[in-house]
Amino acid sequence: MKKSLNMKIFVASALALLSMPVAAQTRYYDNIVVRQNGAVVYQNKATNIDSIAMENNKTQLALYDKDGGLLFSTTAKGTRMDVEQGAPVADMLDLVFNEDGSATDVSDMGNTVKSNSGGVPTYYSPTFHRYVARFSNTWAGATSNYYRIDYGSNKDFIDLLKDGHTLEAVVMANYEEPIKNGEAKFFSSHEAGGTGLMVCKTSGSRGNELTFLPNVSTTGKSTWRWANSGIVPVPNKYYHVVGVWDKDEKVAKIYVDGVLKNTVDADGELVLPKTNSQWFGVGCDSGPSAQLGWCGDVVLTRVYDAVLTDNDVEQLWEDVKRYEDNAGTTLVENVQYCDGLAVKPGSTYQLFGTGFKDGDKLRMQLKYNASKTFDMPCVLTSMGIAVQMPEGIESGSYRLTVVRGKQTQLIGLTKVVVMDQIPAGAQVVAHRGAWNDTDASQNSRAAFQKALAMNLYGSETDVWSTTDGHLVINHDPTIGGINIETSTYDQIKDMKLKNGETLPQLQDLLDILKASTSPTKMVLEMKEHSTDARNEEVAKAIVEAVKAAGVQDKVEFISFSLAGCKAFAKAATGTSVAYLKGGMAPAELHKDGITGLDYHIAEFRDHPEWVKQAQELGMSTNVWTVDALKDMAEMTNLGIGFITTNKSQEALVIKAYYDEASKRN
Repeated sequence: MKKSLNMKIFVASALALLSMPVAAQTRYYDNIVVRQNGAVVYQNKATNIDSIAMENNKTQLALYDKDGGLLFSTTAKGTRMDVEQGAPVADMLDLVFNEDGSATDVSDMGNTVKSNSGGVPTYYSPTFHRYVARFSNTWAGATSNYYRIDYGSNKDFIDLLKDGHTLEAVVMANYEEPIKNGEAKFFSSHEAGGTGLMVCKTSGSRGNELTFLPNVSTTGKSTWRWANSGIVPVPNKYYHVVGVWDKDEKVAKIYVDGVLKNTVDADGELVLPKTNSQWFGVGCDSGPSAQLGWCGDVVLTRVYDAVLTDNDVEQLWEDVKRYEDNAGTTLVENVQYCDGLAVKPGSTYQLFGTGFKDGDKLRMQLKYNASKTFDMPCVLTSMGIAVQMPEGIESGSYRLTVVRGKQTQLIGLTKVVVMDQIPAGAQVVAHRGAWNDTDASQNSRAAFQKALAMNLYGSETDVWSTTDGHLVINHDPTIGGINIETSTYDQIKDMKLKNGETLPQLQDLLDILKASTSPTKMVLEMKEHSTDARNEEVAKAIVEAVKAAGVQDKVEFISFSLAGCKAFAKAATGTSVAYLKGGMAPAELHKDGITGLDYHIAEFRDHPEWVKQAQELGMSTNVWTVDALKDMAEMTNLGIGFITTNKSQEALVIKAYYDEASKRN
């Protein structure tokens, strides 16, 4: 049994919320310093420590992070903890990335953080004990994912920025060749003014260096102050970068990994970016739209009102270095695992990766309970390792560590769900065909053929009808700016998909399906047309086309249109028909002959009881569009029968795990 100690007694003095200062004023975190027999054995920010516990009959001291992972453990005897001044507090912006791809500003300012459509992929870093954002933008070019923090209407933020400031980031670049004529921005607000951190373009004496670039002028006109570091980032290596503009001393400085690399003249006032560009981009540069994308990882980004000193920057670097030093030896690489898998004592749990060796063990340590630790021998597989779940395993989040003799490597955190009866794997339906990892376009002939070749359960396909009755394949209601439902076939027939194919007709795919020996079914989604009458008409036309092709046994029907689903049920008796929109319990659909629920994941999270209700009525359950492995596991645990996904190959791996695990019930 552990006893948690109240962290407030350690942090109250340093973390009391203060009104935003008029002038720069450095505040500092409290550090928790653990000494054993007088020697320092561990130290960390108090805010990084969620709980302190006495375990194993008060003989062991354990410190945990906010995710329940063990930060440090030692014998209690001869051990003391002290509170000492630590690193500076980022009072203007302190970005924390979240598991779901969002980000939160935890500074006193509490700025709103926006992400572009689709968000930014994040992953848990066992090195830094936090989620890290991974950007896949074109290096120094097109920007597809980023975060945006607007400050144009925040006078306090602007005043503090103009009074002198410090920017901090921890980043890792990912590129094959240095840029020649462009700038890659990982944390910046540049557009005819502003400030930011970047890799600069080759120009004059500047190479592809980590750079701090404030725009400071004595005339009010744009004047860039290039504080180049001389450090060209090596791919897949983390760098701690700090830029300081000291208005009073009239200089700009850049530090890399705690070391001052350059000081340049920067006399004058900060020139702000254009009005439409007064926002900080993470993973890009600001502008009327995002630009100059970053490809690689960003661990943290911060803005300080204070002009930090050499000692302050050194302390920030020590915090980062401490994490890296504690990360352990790299034993294995490219490790992947699925969060939320169902397990039971005796079942086989799998990790994928390279570098595993005979004799390795996998350590699983329960969140917030270091005494609940299992060391299991690893069995090498073609793709990684397998371990057998021990007696005493219970549902919860576990910290995973590879153990090789006296060497260890922390892998990360994962959740397991203990079930008495592990379900079989959900069947896999390719969303708009199998296009994601191929050169095929969505809803293309090639994507459909790829799905057939993979022998998936099904390939979802979107159908529209033109005004003259041609059934064509496309997800969006328009193609090339032309509305399909209100156009003739001649108006759109020559439109090209991204892979160069012409716009397919339903008949094209039916011909492919008829000639195929694959067990994969075509899951035909009739797109919701303008009226119920139109939906009924198109549904009947689709059924007639399927019957004419003689492939009734290879086709299922789905739609967001309830009227369309009812029409499918009447016209294609005995064929599976599922409703997509949600909001209706199984019994409501069943009375109209609709045989399945095909709902968004949020619907099943809100109404898990619908899965069992559907099963009792003999109805199918499908969830869309599920691409995250943990979500696939969650829905399979719930008893969902089918998963529609853009990640068909990954879904097959999850299905195989559950199929094998269920055999051991």
